[in-house]
Amino acid sequence: MPDRSVKSGHTVLGMSQHLGDVMEANKFSLRAEITTTKPRTLEKRLIEIVGIDAVLRTESGFIVRTTMEGKSAKDLNMSFLSALRLVDNDVRMKSKWTTGAQSELFYDFGPRVRVQSRAEIPLK
Repeated sequence: MPDRSVKSGHTVLGMSQHLGDVMEANKFSLRAEITTTKPRTLEKRLIEIVGIDAVLRTESGFIVRTTMEGKSAKDLNMSFLSALRLVDNDVRMKSKWTTGAQSELFYDFGPRVRVQSRAEIPLK
């Protein structure tokens, strides 16, 4: 049976990963707005995944700010949201994954836009 955990930085997500794949991992910064129908249960899972210091409770859910390592923002987003959906299938997440000068925005599993940081855009 495959390993059912993915180690991302200091976090453990509830998704399988091919441990034989040797891919270069990138460090991503995550900012996510998460809404849920089960805040108590989801809060416990969020703290397990990213730690208590990365989770801020809001009126509609949570804001998460942390860093994770992985091969792509898309894979990390899918793993993170899948881990949350194990607890509450109605979870909704808007996330921004940033590495270097590039940011990728997602709503749930779908990518929305890829942008380059203004500081890195060459001036004409």
